[in-house]
Amino acid sequence: MIKYIKNQLLYPIFVFLGWHEEDRFLKPPKTELSIHQEYISKKLPFIIRGGAKKIKAYSKWTDRYLINAFGDKELDVETSYDGRYNPDSPTTKSDLVGMTFDEFIEDYKDNKKGVEQYYLAAPELPNKLLEDTKRIDLLRLINTMRSRKRNKALDVQLFLGNNNNVSPMHTDSYHNFYHMVDGEKEILLIPSKYNVQMKRYIKNNHLKIPDVANIDYKEYPDMEGIPITKVHLKKGDLLYIPYGCWHQMKGGKGRNLAIALWY
Repeated sequence: MIKYIKNQLLYPIFVFLGWHEEDRFLKPPKTELSIHQEYISKKLPFIIRGGAKKIKAYSKWTDRYLINAFGDKELDVETSYDGRYNPDSPTTKSDLVGMTFDEFIEDYKDNKKGVEQYYLAAPELPNKLLEDTKRIDLLRLINTMRSRKRNKALDVQLFLGNNNNVSPMHTDSYHNFYHMVDGEKEILLIPSKYNVQMKRYIKNNHLKIPDVANIDYKEYPDMEGIPITKVHLKKGDLLYIPYGCWHQMKGGKGRNLAIALWY
């Protein structure tokens, strides 16, 4: 059962040690909540159409700009023959290969099924690029919802792909402000409150169901009745993904570039 949302407004080691708990469980202010504060307090995703245009990277991050920023540093690039990535997922045959960013750009442009394809997910970002991702307004929003204030995002992640790249259903223990800087993505969401019902299909923070968009309920009967929300992000859109919320990402046919700010 997939529900479609239209223009609606609105593990690293410390995860296992539990040091992130304070950031996961927010403390809403006692004053009247704004619409975004209310959604965050209820662990509900929301979309801000055009919201990603406020990040500096939106107008700066061309492939050439990124090549100059990364230089000759070797990066871990995910590979796949069927367009499904993430070597940690139990549903893919994805692997890692070392490449410079320049080498990656030369190869990912020709991604097509049946041959080795490439996807760059969450490389360590140079300081020059981190400067392009600051969102004081989002930091201020999250800080109004937490007892202990932060002075920056806990992590900043870049995702760059081509030709319908898929990151299978998984969950993160952070509040994710997902910026669609270029291209489009289709995102499937499942609330974390269904974890108990799905538990036999969960491995660590991954779902062991290969095609969440077309579930075989005879094979996965416990998924019956679990709502799956479909969101379509276009260039310039911003999606808030609550901590613990399950999400699958599918990129558009062409270049798709996203930035995740984790709080």
